[in-house]
Amino acid sequence: MIRLFAPPVVTLSRRIPGGRFRPGGFHRAVPVASAATARIGALRLLSSPPPSRPEEIPVLRCASSALANPYNAHALIGTLGLGTFSDADLDVAFDRIDADQNGRLSAAELRRHFGEYAAERHLSEEELGRMTDELLAQWDDNGDGDVDRDEFRRHARAVGRAVHPATYQLAAGVALTVLPVAILVPFEPQLVAKLGITSAGFGLAQGAFFLTNVLVGVPMTQTVARHGSKPIYIGSLLMLGCSVASVSLAGTLPQLVAARAVGGAALSGIVTSVMAGVVRTGTPLNRVTNMAVLSQARNAGMAAGPAVGGLLGGVVSTE
Repeated sequence: MIRLFAPPVVTLSRRIPGGRFRPGGFHRAVPVASAATARIGALRLLSSPPPSRPEEIPVLRCASSALANPYNAHALIGTLGLGTFSDADLDVAFDRIDADQNGRLSAAELRRHFGEYAAERHLSEEELGRMTDELLAQWDDNGDGDVDRDEFRRHARAVGRAVHPATYQLAAGVALTVLPVAILVPFEPQLVAKLGITSAGFGLAQGAFFLTNVLVGVPMTQTVARHGSKPIYIGSLLMLGCSVASVSLAGTLPQLVAARAVGGAALSGIVTSVMAGVVRTGTPLNRVTNMAVLSQARNAGMAAGPAVGGLLGGVVSTE
């Protein structure tokens, strides 16, 4: 039976010629029932190893295998073979399903087309029928029982434009990991007084953070591609934690500069690994939106950090 609240699952798919995607491969369960497990879900997504061949990309699918489920959007895109979402690609996908070439997709034609997808996931005939009926109900705007070419184009592009739910989970992770960096801002006067350094010295320490963040960015993309997102993400989190702790323990200017430099490199690793996860669930239609979500999450973390640090300033100090 189809479970209404089944957790999403990570699966790998294969790209077929023409830029179209076909789902398949192994999967791992990723629960997202709460705010805590949402972050775990993001980590599971990042755990997908980098494609060993250019034709492989990971997608998310729902354990219920319902193609209309938002977590299963990329399985639907792959099964329909939507390619780049151009008119030509969408027409090719439509004609492939339209067996009788009457310009309309019937329930029987959709059921036949989704048969391979159902067989790969060992779905029963009842589940296949329910999945097809659900998709047909959502895409049949005029209620005539079929999906015409215009309805197909409109809804296919809507699926491609929609931001995958995992993107918001990853963005939340970025905001939370950037927060500790900005929390240190209200403590800067205490650091200057404690270390007895000049404004120029403190500026050097801050510059070291942003310098390493920039310099490590490009090499980090190659590292993520070679070793996968999860080890880089976890390692960068540990580095960031050590950096924040070292700032409060620094007793000299060189120690402060080193701590901030490590923090800059760590932040680069976090952002790069998260962006890799978002790219895996993106389409040509939502790529810009996905990047905007990540950018706003990073900005939110940087903006909220000083406020949180100010509230903590009355309770803790760098002494």
